[in-house]
Amino acid sequence: MSLNEIVKLKRRMTLKEAIKKSKYAKDIVQEMDKLKVDAKIMRSLFAESIDKAVTHVRKLLHTYSQVSHILLAGGFSESQLFQDAMQHSFPGKTLIVPSDAGLAVLKGAVIHGHNTTMISSRKAKFAYGVGFYAKYDPTLHTPGRHIKIGKHKGYVAGCFDTLIEMDKDLQQDSISAIKCYEPFPGDLNVIVELFCCDNNSPTYVDEPGCFKLGKVTVDCPARDDLVTVSLFLGGTELKVSAVNSVGKAVSATFDLPD
Repeated sequence: MSLNEIVKLKRRMTLKEAIKKSKYAKDIVQEMDKLKVDAKIMRSLFAESIDKAVTHVRKLLHTYSQVSHILLAGGFSESQLFQDAMQHSFPGKTLIVPSDAGLAVLKGAVIHGHNTTMISSRKAKFAYGVGFYAKYDPTLHTPGRHIKIGKHKGYVAGCFDTLIEMDKDLQQDSISAIKCYEPFPGDLNVIVELFCCDNNSPTYVDEPGCFKLGKVTVDCPARDDLVTVSLFLGGTELKVSAVNSVGKAVSATFDLPD
């Protein structure tokens, strides 16, 4: 369905009539099957997207000031408006726009699919950790979360134990974090629940920005058992492994969140 047909259906008038009755009557002209749009109107259509992209890059450069080159990729990178805005906003940086920038992401994905080891490390976009019971500390924990009865008396449930901090370098196929956990007396297993958060120092797993990736359960046959939890990166996935004191291991793999 053409634009003219849509306007007729929705507005009960032709596109040319709708333009004449709008605030853009002096800026947009229909001639046959073409629209002539004033340059300032066209720029305004992209202004918000460009401003947000520039703001985001400026924020990144504030953290990584040593960056000297900016590589543009994706379909929007082919926009001259966007290129001009980036060049004007970061005059001290070298701007690189590859040919067929719109296909750069697709080509990169295909190449990486054939050889996932080509990316040796990456920055952790989120903080990763496990949910656990922490001993109640009035200086750290909300009083309402303090458990006062049962086997978990004196503890706080749903605490976030950070194993990988945001922006940490994660090496390909190597252990990124490891920690031991002790089951409560009488427990026959330990449930390891993996969470991530866009905040680097969450206290609880249910805070805004935190979400659950999954869980694994490992048996604990001995009373003094310890469960060793390991996290490591493999391609675009994060693997969690839990091993008890007798060597029994369970593991699971989760896609890295966007």
